[in-house]
Amino acid sequence: MLRRKERQLPAGWHRAVNIQGWFGLHEARLLSRLCTGPWCEIGCHKGRSTTVLAETGHDGYAIDTWQGTSDKNDPTYGARVYVEFMGKVDRYENVIIVKSNFRNPRTVHLVPDNLHLLHLDADHSYEATKLAFELYAEKLIPGGHVCFHDAKGGGWPGVEQFVAELPSDEWEHVDTVGSLAAFKAL
Repeated sequence: MLRRKERQLPAGWHRAVNIQGWFGLHEARLLSRLCTGPWCEIGCHKGRSTTVLAETGHDGYAIDTWQGTSDKNDPTYGARVYVEFMGKVDRYENVIIVKSNFRNPRTVHLVPDNLHLLHLDADHSYEATKLAFELYAEKLIPGGHVCFHDAKGGGWPGVEQFVAELPSDEWEHVDTVGSLAAFKAL
């Protein structure tokens, strides 16, 4: 049986639950609990996890190209997903929406060096996961958290491989819920 606190819904879940996505309630609880200050999310899709982060009240950066996973038979997919995202997230004054590739040096420079949380859920290849981590994890405060979505479950071997290689003397595994793996900077 869940304790009373564990039964409580995370901030924003009442809004996020109605947004299509692969981010579940238990993952939202973990992300919300770890978000104690400024945050950055790389890979936002339709805004389910972004909404959970925004509802914590902390300032954050939502970075995506909105050109990712698409229907090859529908060239308008990315534009439609972006419009849907904006319809859900544009209401939040504490979110800076950055329509850009996370690799862009201007985008990297835009994100401040005081992040409490970094959520990676973009290009799921090993190389892209590693690069996003290398570019943005250094912006975390000591004791800050990085969360990798799709780090468990067998669907995204690139993410799983990178997470398995994180040095334990630099990153403490805090929790894995669903496919969300969370680590604390030591």
